[in-house]
Amino acid sequence: MAAGKRLKQQLCIAGLILAPFLCSFSNPQNGNIVLEYNTDIKIEKGKLIEEKSILIQINNKTANWISDVEITYSEDDKLEILEASILNPSGQVIRKLKKKEIISRSNMSDDTFYENLFLKEFKLKWHEYPYLIKYVYRKKTDDFLFITKWYPVLFENVPVNKATLNVSIPKDYEIFINYSESLEQSTDTLENHYTFAWESSYLKQLKSEPFGINLREKLPNVTIVPKKFQYGLEGHHDTWSSFGDWQSQIITGLDDLPQSEKIIVDRIIEGLTDKKQIINKLYRHMQDNTRYINVTIDEGGLVPYPASYVCENKYGDCKALTIYMKALLKQAGIESFYTLIYAGSNPVKVNKSFPSQQFNHVILNIPLEKDTIWLENTVNYFPINYLGTFTQNRTGLMINGNESKLINTPRLKSENVFDKCQYEFNLNIEGNGTLKVSKSLGGPEFERYKYVNDVIAEKYRENQIRKIIPITAKMEYFSA
Repeated sequence: MAAGKRLKQQLCIAGLILAPFLCSFSNPQNGNIVLEYNTDIKIEKGKLIEEKSILIQINNKTANWISDVEITYSEDDKLEILEASILNPSGQVIRKLKKKEIISRSNMSDDTFYENLFLKEFKLKWHEYPYLIKYVYRKKTDDFLFITKWYPVLFENVPVNKATLNVSIPKDYEIFINYSESLEQSTDTLENHYTFAWESSYLKQLKSEPFGINLREKLPNVTIVPKKFQYGLEGHHDTWSSFGDWQSQIITGLDDLPQSEKIIVDRIIEGLTDKKQIINKLYRHMQDNTRYINVTIDEGGLVPYPASYVCENKYGDCKALTIYMKALLKQAGIESFYTLIYAGSNPVKVNKSFPSQQFNHVILNIPLEKDTIWLENTVNYFPINYLGTFTQNRTGLMINGNESKLINTPRLKSENVFDKCQYEFNLNIEGNGTLKVSKSLGGPEFERYKYVNDVIAEKYRENQIRKIIPITAKMEYFSA
């Protein structure tokens, strides 16, 4: 057992008034409290068995949303609902959930037609307040990278009176543990097992803040990973290079193209010798002929579909599209590296001292003689070598066998996000007339309007613009 403690892009907009984009944050939920949140985990015959017991008090009708219960699991998990009941304030059972009331379905989001996660959902609503709901479930998993990533909270802005984590590990099963200093750990030794226990509460008001750190970084947490794991292939968490070597083996051979696609690549790059031109041509080919679907990487699904899958279906998730782009470059004789990263507007920082799966996205790194090209393969309107606000200035894991290593993506500089506006008024004496706005955009505004200009059909463009810019005037034209 061991413990682990530029590219400048601009977009010109004309013919409308631009206004600041406003961000909204969820309102605090004061009508409920998690009374008990207990997690028991054990490793048994190589399987991960996790059991959770949750007791929640609901005080008024506005807090009733929490009685719509959703439990996420992957297609390889075995999930069983052991108990689901409504109780009165004295703890007496008012109603028990029937098995036929539990619905199982795919966990579909708005931007995809396929995901590898599923939901079991049910309702535990009552008409008299306050009342309690209790549900207990067990999840069994054969292949896993994490034993737990535990936080003593269930929902943002819902206080937790008591949260416990108990983990039972066979003595011959080696693990790495990382936990917050604010948490107290107790350890016990049984005949054949080690047991670890943590207890916490979280009664503070959680609140997202503009430009603030990710909420996960504010919370105490416990992370436990096996030293040796089986996930597709055997891997190790000893070092970043060993973890990267496992990922490298997972993707080996997936970047082979069908002969028909090789012929297309050869035709596209015929006569070209400059590597940047070749990369640009093939990147445009990938963007024009594929589309992105979402399969979550942080909940599993770390084995990509091969390049041949994308060739046949013309779509893929971040892993599959990156493998496909890597294959296109391979056919052109250009080496590139599959790179894991945490994407999003408010990323969680990578714990560099704790090698493990801490990423939710994949991009491509192409080292050239005097430069490094980065490709975001899920966005079909980004120019070459533009990562943008989604993945700029953060730590990634470049996959290169046992030479895999942590690297940093380039950051957007001030000149990359600078916006410049010019307003031209043409008004009559009554104050009516026209206003022409020209705006040179960078950073998030560039990305937002590049999407509107390149992706949205012209007949729907004004509606999309009005969603992000509140204007009362009639829009005469929009060009970029």
